[in-house]
Amino acid sequence: MSGVCPFAATANLRVASLIGLSSNVRAVDWVSGGLLVTADASTSLFEVGAAADARLNRVWELKGPADDGLACLAEAGAAELEGLTYLASPVSSGEVVALVSGSPDRALAWSTPVTEVCAGPPLLSGPCSMLQNAVFSHSQNGTLAALSQRDGRLLWAWEPPPADSNASDPATQSGASSEVGGSDGLLADDGDMVILASCERRAASCTQLVRALSVRSDRASVRWERALDGAGKGCACIGAGPRQPRLARGWARFDDGSEGWSIVASSDPCTLADGQPSNGTVSAFDELGGRLRWAHALPADVRCSRAQPGLGSQLLLVCTAGSEPDATPVLLALDGAEGTRRWSLPLAPPPELGLCGSAGLGARCRVLVGTSQPALSADGVLFVLAAIVPQLFGATAPSSCALLRYATRPSLGDAASSPLLRALSAILLGGECNSDWLVDSTGARPLVRLRADGTLAVAAGRSVWLLAPRNACSDVDCGEHGVCRNGTCFCTANYLSKDCSQPYSPLRAEWPVWIGLGATVSLLCALFVCVLGVYRSFLWVKFRLQMLSVRHAMEGRGYSSHDSHDSHALSFDGGHRQRGAPFLPPQPRSDPESGSSVATGSVTSLLD
Repeated sequence: MSGVCPFAATANLRVASLIGLSSNVRAVDWVSGGLLVTADASTSLFEVGAAADARLNRVWELKGPADDGLACLAEAGAAELEGLTYLASPVSSGEVVALVSGSPDRALAWSTPVTEVCAGPPLLSGPCSMLQNAVFSHSQNGTLAALSQRDGRLLWAWEPPPADSNASDPATQSGASSEVGGSDGLLADDGDMVILASCERRAASCTQLVRALSVRSDRASVRWERALDGAGKGCACIGAGPRQPRLARGWARFDDGSEGWSIVASSDPCTLADGQPSNGTVSAFDELGGRLRWAHALPADVRCSRAQPGLGSQLLLVCTAGSEPDATPVLLALDGAEGTRRWSLPLAPPPELGLCGSAGLGARCRVLVGTSQPALSADGVLFVLAAIVPQLFGATAPSSCALLRYATRPSLGDAASSPLLRALSAILLGGECNSDWLVDSTGARPLVRLRADGTLAVAAGRSVWLLAPRNACSDVDCGEHGVCRNGTCFCTANYLSKDCSQPYSPLRAEWPVWIGLGATVSLLCALFVCVLGVYRSFLWVKFRLQMLSVRHAMEGRGYSSHDSHDSHALSFDGGHRQRGAPFLPPQPRSDPESGSSVATGSVTSLLD
């Protein structure tokens, strides 16, 4: 039975709802009808609305055995094409079914039994492949079967070759029974080749293999095969044996100038048949020929997830030490062309938890991750599902699931020169978090799935969380006269203000800042011009008044100007000047007593 629980919003994403299941989740996939959740004992389709909590109801459910008989289904999932959803049946082991997408009554198109063991997620051939309209199903025992997409008819089945045809052990004489540890697969070469990874029992050892099969309309043949164990010695088959390698496909430009697709395989550490330890590796093979491009050796007892191709041909992996209780998981970035380490970042407990470190109660927290592939969004945000286990005073508190987020592109960080810029705020998930299942799960498929509208589905244990982008208009009220878009109200005609509540009035209109600033500057300039004009006028009046006083002074000293230009001599009669005479050059005059002549101008100067 599923439940829906609201949660608080966090950063740009919020936990919208929680789906509770009766068994552990194996895979989540977005299909046209909603969210397809594959668990150990059931497969369910949930209808999810645009906000992840508007509509959330179970459309249909396929129940399996009650005793979790399909717990070996580590690699689950679905594929969808042309209105049909293909998946491994949870009802019958080794059976592939096709359901009508979006059908409310789980309409069954066809079902075909392939093997007697667990089957992995179906692979669909592309339109350009030689074998079109085919469904490839790889099983836990290494068998690959091709089915018709239309009616489920078995086209052919391929089994791995016997490990040792001369061995006395009957188990090693059958290819199907020689496989242990599960199987992983992907399509390559435009659908003309299927890459399988498995752990195969060979005599007394278990070998981790990557095998490329060329598929045709009537058969499949081995194109190349590579062993990932050290020096080809094989691992000791302890318990169920090592886990199968985890496969990824990435594009890179190599040192020799060539470029193309590579098959990247992450293998686990193991104990060799001779008792020597063997470290895990991350290896890259040429897709078409199987030539080893590079191999990156991991530290002792460290295993990594399936690689996630990132920006600039880099490969992103989550690595952890399995047997060390105090080991800190590391986010590792490898160069896709050379296999060298670009950077690494320890996965620390998120400060938002409020319980770990000095900011909280001082508890010591562990971060636990599995082998599932991290998810990368289109804007370069890497999502890593982790379990946070607090340890306070020697006691272990219940674990909490968190979705760690990291920026892998320069546009999301602080400096354009840094390859990994910063850790974003983590998203804390509520509900039950099964940390043991997260660590022990052998699945490699992502447990974080992104939908085109930004909705995320996160699965761990028996819980599936749905995260939706924060609605910027959830806290904005635009009233009856506006519509909210991205947190901003757009008002209808004749209404203004931030919430569109005030009718338009020219006196109360809120003008833009630049208009007010321009008007203020214009008024100041006009006032300055006016003051400058008044000041210039004052200076002109003052100058005229000064000139008038100078004129009056000159007239008081005997100077005058007339329109007549007649010349008159300056004469003095009894010490009085004759006024009105124009200024003439000084004329000499004879002094009869002294017999000398004196200039009239000089006498005038003396008199003045």
